[in-house]
Amino acid sequence: MHGASEMCQAVRPPGPSRSGQEAREMLIAEKVPLFESEIRRLVAFERAPLEGVIVKDYDDPRSSVAWLGYQQLGQEIMTQAEQGRVSNG
Repeated sequence: MHGASEMCQAVRPPGPSRSGQEAREMLIAEKVPLFESEIRRLVAFERAPLEGVIVKDYDDPRSSVAWLGYQQLGQEIMTQAEQGRVSNG
């Protein structure tokens, strides 16, 4: 069983950069536990706070993609916690 602090989340840079995928492959090769979900690094994350809103409320077509990454990661954490694969200690 791995604690939440022992699970990694890769923040994936936007395409066409392969650095996020390369980092993920290296971590997998080293047997570092990873979440399947990825949070794409999008401009909406930079601009939303400047407008005083969180990314899900930012008026941009890609903000829904940005927010979806957080939703997927949250769901994955909850599922793993229910299965006893993530602990809080």
